[in-house]
Amino acid sequence: MFGNFDEFGRPRRQPVRVSPAYGGYGRQPRDWREAYLLLQQEYEKAQAAAVAWQQEAEKWRTAGQQHNGEAAQLAQLQKELTAAQKTIITLEEEKAKLEKQLAEADEWQDKYTRLYAEFENSKKRLAQRYATEAAEEKEKLLRDMLPVADNLERALAHAAGTAEETGIALTLKAFTAVLQQHGVEPIIAEGQHFDPEQHEAVSTVANSGQESGTITAVSEKGYRLNGKLLRPARVLVAE
Repeated sequence: MFGNFDEFGRPRRQPVRVSPAYGGYGRQPRDWREAYLLLQQEYEKAQAAAVAWQQEAEKWRTAGQQHNGEAAQLAQLQKELTAAQKTIITLEEEKAKLEKQLAEADEWQDKYTRLYAEFENSKKRLAQRYATEAAEEKEKLLRDMLPVADNLERALAHAAGTAEETGIALTLKAFTAVLQQHGVEPIIAEGQHFDPEQHEAVSTVANSGQESGTITAVSEKGYRLNGKLLRPARVLVAE
């Protein structure tokens, strides 16, 4: 920029241009962060240009002392330097505004992240709560339906050999199939060793001919729901 001289040995002045805050990029920045980076680059360029203009002014001032008629060119450089300084002030103001907006954006992003995490945790807690309540209600409903199966089994036993036997048997079969669809299965207890986790002893049987603690009969069938005890089997146990 400063290496050329005219025929009188004077430095030949080169034009220096000042870019506007967002000029020369051909498009608007995508967001505040890109705008901040572009503004930072313009700010640095303006500072470099100001230093160059200052050096040029010093050279012209020295040349003006040695050669007459250089005052006008020196004044022009001084004018350009003043304009560059104003541009720097404007860029510094824009930079400060963008830094403030970036800080606010980061603050809102942090708030959003925390609120979203709280929302997701609340949603999971509610989903777990509703799932637990639904399972408990289902278990209660199925447990309340078990006496129907008991009554159908008793009715089938009393209707043995009668015209009603077939109808009752089909009804019991259909009802049992519905229970199985919902994960309900009967507990096989007769002939098994008594288990207080699965059985409820209603009476003991002496001289049954079986090992002590063996279940000899079932007075009320027990059921499990998906492997979990729904109702214990009421049994008679050998002494």
